[in-house]
Amino acid sequence: MRESLELPNDFVAGLSAVLRLKSVASWLLDFGSEGEAVAPQVVGSLLGLQFGATAAPPPVGEQPFQREVVIAELTRMYGSARAAEMFEKCAPYLKSKMTNDEAVSLILRETGRG
Repeated sequence: MRESLELPNDFVAGLSAVLRLKSVASWLLDFGSEGEAVAPQVVGSLLGLQFGATAAPPPVGEQPFQREVVIAELTRMYGSARAAEMFEKCAPYLKSKMTNDEAVSLILRETGRG
């Protein structure tokens, strides 16, 4: 999810009141087997959030390539029909460790040779 989640104020206030009296894990146990099943993941996630550092994601061009991003970049330059054709022709040469920019460069290079 990239959008923030908005919760009703009364829900947040009620949850805050409950969590002042007991831990998250014991609160989840109030929900029976479903609460018991999710308790390890919820507690682990909260601990990860508490102690984890924040880092900005790398720029789109430096992220591992994604088909949609590469085709969108090619579409911007050549139009959708030509972009899809270029991608499909060069797909066997693309490696999972490539960035979006590397994938676009390879496709442009290979298309120029053909």
